[in-house]
Amino acid sequence: MNQGARGRVRPARHTSYFDLLEELARPGCAICRLAKRTTFRYLDMLSYENVNDPGVRATLRGSRGFCNYHAWQFSDEADDGLGTAIIYRDIILNVGRLLPDGSGPAVSLRRSLAEFGSGPSSPGRALAKHLAPRGECLACHQLDLLTRVYVSTLIEHLDDPQLSIALSRSSGLCLPHLRQALARAEEPEQVEFLTRVMGEAYARASHADGDAAMALPLLVGAPGVTLALPPAPDGFVRGEAEALITPGDGCPVCRGAIAAADTRSRELASAKDEAVGALCNNHAARYLDLGLDSDGMIWGQLLAGLGERLLGTPRPAASPRGPYVAALAALGGQPVPRPGADLAKELAPSVACPACLAQQEAEQAITALVSQEEHGALCLSHFALGLLLPTDPRTLRSLATLQASAYEGIVASLSEFIRKRDYRFTHEPPGEEADSPERAVALVAGARGLSSVGVLPGAPRPVAGRRPARSGARG
Repeated sequence: MNQGARGRVRPARHTSYFDLLEELARPGCAICRLAKRTTFRYLDMLSYENVNDPGVRATLRGSRGFCNYHAWQFSDEADDGLGTAIIYRDIILNVGRLLPDGSGPAVSLRRSLAEFGSGPSSPGRALAKHLAPRGECLACHQLDLLTRVYVSTLIEHLDDPQLSIALSRSSGLCLPHLRQALARAEEPEQVEFLTRVMGEAYARASHADGDAAMALPLLVGAPGVTLALPPAPDGFVRGEAEALITPGDGCPVCRGAIAAADTRSRELASAKDEAVGALCNNHAARYLDLGLDSDGMIWGQLLAGLGERLLGTPRPAASPRGPYVAALAALGGQPVPRPGADLAKELAPSVACPACLAQQEAEQAITALVSQEEHGALCLSHFALGLLLPTDPRTLRSLATLQASAYEGIVASLSEFIRKRDYRFTHEPPGEEADSPERAVALVAGARGLSSVGVLPGAPRPVAGRRPARSGARG
């Protein structure tokens, strides 16, 4: 093993080191690309090896499948439809079995809600807690694990000449991953190197012909890689919510919430408002998809300001470190001091994503309206949100009946889809069940593009998901 700075023993070069070295030579944040690539591989492996694994299925039932982003990634990129159909049929069936009488989705929902009242301790609120995820998305858990590995690898090898040169010549890390790296840095020299190199990288990118597609991902990270939870919204007025209810397939709340977030993004673009810099990575990517601020001027200015701030950061004071400091800190129950921790906190967003706030406000306002009238079945999260709203038992029964009917229909379609994938029946032409896996994902995880921005009011926050059991081939 080689000697690094201050005589520190440099760790061995493992696969993650060479992965980083390779990706740093390509445009964009290397850690974003590596995290997304390895998460895709995880989903792909799950699709072909773990769909029928009892441990994995139990975990997926508890987490209500994947988060919105990874549910659609699994459906679109990693699966041929069969795995999606098997997983989401199991989840929809299990939603009913978790209810008090355990009679299955349709009967159980109707019976459980037959005598519902309203108020903070109503059965509606209790059922909403049953419907809430009891664990985190498996793909998010894997993403977090892999991100930590690559950030740790970067810090451990930062004094390695080959990697430090590659980082200096790279497009730079995105701001979310730079903050993680600063928080992990163990020496003031590492913090100084990161701030200088990233400041120079951001300055270069800010002058790249106003290219928003280059500047924006450096500010917020790649879609689906980092998420922020905004505070509770203030709420929409009734007239605004009514305008967002539009005809179409799927959950009406999802449609309206996405429209509200898009409207807010358009307002920011029209006003050339620097608040666009507070957009989360999912809504920032949507901002580009909508063709807003195509010249990238605002993003370039924000990136230039960030680069100047990093280059002007004073060198952090030397702090005592080493095995004895770490041992004393551990004995005292105190975290080991890290020289870049304060800077990482200072670089964190100071305000919530404006599009996320608009989405949340719309979700609550529209759910209150559609719960009173029949506008179609809701996705699982918005159905649970509807159960939390104060309303009369008759409205709750109507909402439950509509939802139960949707569950009956999608379970039948998924069963037919699975049956036709059996080699004995592959000669049969596809019918209305052909798109049932996508409809099931939308019914559980929400419409494509809905940002997973928070936890339902009154529902328990997800806990760390347990590692799935060993794989078993899909039958």
